[in-house]
Amino acid sequence: MLLFGYGDGGGGPTPEMIERLSRLSAVKGLPRITCSTPNKFFSVVEKSDKMLCEWWGELYFELHRGTYTSHAKLKEMNRKCEFLMTDLEFLSAHDKNDIISCASIEEMWKIVLFNQFHDILPGSSIQKVFEDAIEDYDRFLVMWEAEYTKFHQLGSGVEGEDCVINPYNWSRKQVVELGGTKELISVAALYAGPPLWSLRWTRLTCSNSRMASVFVTAS
Repeated sequence: MLLFGYGDGGGGPTPEMIERLSRLSAVKGLPRITCSTPNKFFSVVEKSDKMLCEWWGELYFELHRGTYTSHAKLKEMNRKCEFLMTDLEFLSAHDKNDIISCASIEEMWKIVLFNQFHDILPGSSIQKVFEDAIEDYDRFLVMWEAEYTKFHQLGSGVEGEDCVINPYNWSRKQVVELGGTKELISVAALYAGPPLWSLRWTRLTCSNSRMASVFVTAS
């Protein structure tokens, strides 16, 4: 049994395929070809069960083996870019001066998502595809560095003060550079500690230690 059609995304047979099938159906030296259905195929197979082979092991497409480990560089870059986008979007959400470009964020996400295609990230494509993907990731890093540097220089907060923020949901301990010197610091998870999201309500407001919403009634 051979499944055929246009591309590998579920496209049906084209007129050219049907014509080729018709022409090759009775050529001497070639196997007899018949269009049929899976049900009819397996009905014939069941009648020949004594001739069937046995398969031992995992039922796994042989050309997709090793997809968890092949081309580890792509997997590393994909995860790194996801973390970097988390950082940049966190900064963007606190960017009251609109320093970070929304268009750049969109373009960077397109790079990350495009390279998560099912034949790129698993490492089951051709070499040229992987070379293009590495170039895409390099372009991503240049764009990200430009946006981060722009925010760091123009929108990093109060002059003369250092602010260390951990945007993730787990505590982190690492060396950072503060005031020209390197220090080992520990930063709690973003939402750890006091109940930051306990809300305080009045008739027209809803607020907590991080945000406030004011409800305006139409006249």
